[in-house]
Amino acid sequence: MSKSLTTETQLTKRRIIEACLVIVLVFIGLTIRMAFLQVAEYETYRAQSDNNRILSQALPPMRGEILDRNGVPIAINRPVKTLQVTKDRFKDADTVLATLASIIDLSPSEQESFRQEFSTTRHPHEPITIKYDLTEEEEARIASHAYWLSEFDVATELVRYYPFSELTGHLIGYVNRINRNDLERIDPQRYKNTQHIGRTGLEQYYEEHLHGFPGFRQVEKDANNYIHRELESQPAVAGKPLKISIDIKLQQLAHEAMGDRRGSVVAIDTETGGILTFVSTPSFDPNAFVNGISQTQYNAYRDDIDTPLFNRALRGQYPPASTIKPMVGLALLEHSIVDWSTSIFDKGWYQVNEKSRFYRDWKRTGHGTVDLDHAIAQSCDTYFYEFGYELGINRMSEFLGQFNLGRPTGIDLFGEKPGVLASRDYKKTRFGQPWYIGDTIISSIGQGYMLATPIQLAHFTQLIANSGRAITPHLALNQQLQSKQQVQYITLKDPKDWEKMHVSMNHVIDSSYGTARGLRRDATVRMAGKSGTAQVKSLPQPDEPYSEDELTERHKDHALFIAFAPLDAPKIAVSVIIENGESGSGAAGPVAKKVIEAYLASQEKTSEAQKPTQVQRQES
Repeated sequence: MSKSLTTETQLTKRRIIEACLVIVLVFIGLTIRMAFLQVAEYETYRAQSDNNRILSQALPPMRGEILDRNGVPIAINRPVKTLQVTKDRFKDADTVLATLASIIDLSPSEQESFRQEFSTTRHPHEPITIKYDLTEEEEARIASHAYWLSEFDVATELVRYYPFSELTGHLIGYVNRINRNDLERIDPQRYKNTQHIGRTGLEQYYEEHLHGFPGFRQVEKDANNYIHRELESQPAVAGKPLKISIDIKLQQLAHEAMGDRRGSVVAIDTETGGILTFVSTPSFDPNAFVNGISQTQYNAYRDDIDTPLFNRALRGQYPPASTIKPMVGLALLEHSIVDWSTSIFDKGWYQVNEKSRFYRDWKRTGHGTVDLDHAIAQSCDTYFYEFGYELGINRMSEFLGQFNLGRPTGIDLFGEKPGVLASRDYKKTRFGQPWYIGDTIISSIGQGYMLATPIQLAHFTQLIANSGRAITPHLALNQQLQSKQQVQYITLKDPKDWEKMHVSMNHVIDSSYGTARGLRRDATVRMAGKSGTAQVKSLPQPDEPYSEDELTERHKDHALFIAFAPLDAPKIAVSVIIENGESGSGAAGPVAKKVIEAYLASQEKTSEAQKPTQVQRQES
């Protein structure tokens, strides 16, 4: 019995010792593990803890404003109430939309934009905007359902706004929400938490200048994601303002002068190359695109027969018609084909020889005896048929190329069309056809294969006005953005031919035989100009929905007019195109006159305001 007790006691002691050893070993293991976690892995777990406790938020930069030449804001940022949510609060976008379905209305485009942003947003704590510009009623509904909508936030955001709406649609363009394609090309750090990007016009061209750089803030939050305090912050760097050469009052006047007609008005400051007006009508409201245009409204723009989304000033290509006659006239002088006294008798038509076709003048009865001055002022086609044929397309094309026909002007906007400078090579390359005599003859009056944009017309008018000198047309006035501007020169054998051409172009308006002599009435300044009537060649397809009246109207000739003033010291050059306007002098000429007179009157007022008063002169 005692032996059994002794054995059991020894067994118990051994078990106690073994248990103590296990406990000691476990303690040692825990101590080593704790030491490893607290010392060796300290930085790793501290970072994880901070990530759970500290939230880093990107602060998007405020976009730079766009101002006209007088400092009038034409693209601004206005505060609006927005409904936001972060990605970590919901598993998918459809759950978010289902939660809101009975509380506020979201258009299909708003829903699609939110789904896209939800799927592309990388940071789970980055706010995603569901709806912009909440109305008071929508805010009230959200507030009344606050208990069920605790995951959502109503915030104030700065959103782009264009106060002049259609006046600047084609010029300023618009911003809209960043999409998947944008994410593949933009710097994700610079655009962190940024919702919009420049899409068209100046907003797109100067995106780098206008956007700015994001900031950040670090805040401490609890397990329920409620923010308790801010730990660190760095403010965003706002985008730089962009001052442009447009005079918004002149832009408005030109737009109103066009009325409901389709076309364009481009005016250039001849001294600087700055664009004063850049009008394309009809236009569109850029504000509709900022936060996603509805499909209904977009379809209305897209299907409109007048194509309001088409930028005619930049991309419209029209036969320049008789507006190129001053340049062809200078080419004839330069190659000694004619001098200023060379004359012909115009019977109303021209033939190369007795067996060739007739090339009709716009005046069926002819102009009688005309020299170069009368040929310009009366826009005599026959004169240019005869001597244009003698000049030949090679010399004509080479000379006109100096005036930037057939290539972009270099204006600071994306998408400029180059137009077409008629030549043997162009026809061969484009159509695989040889050049014919008739091609040369009609090219001499700006028809056939000749095409020019409104900005090109204004640019070559500037070249003529400045006697062969012009600066690249531009919109930005910020000095650091003008590196692409170049001064262009055209030299003539006899520089006096520039001045004589100015006089002939003035005779278009101020002589008794000029095609635009009606513009002399109530004129406040001496102008030089040239009218043009461009034949419309393209016909609608049989299945296009045109009425008979529309067919008739839309196949009338385009009306063109170029002008500059004052005659003795030009300050402004203008081109006007009115589609299907028929008469250059009758339809387009009055628009050019209004723009020129309004601009020069404003310049005179500014000049008077800057003159010192009599008291100031006495004090000085």
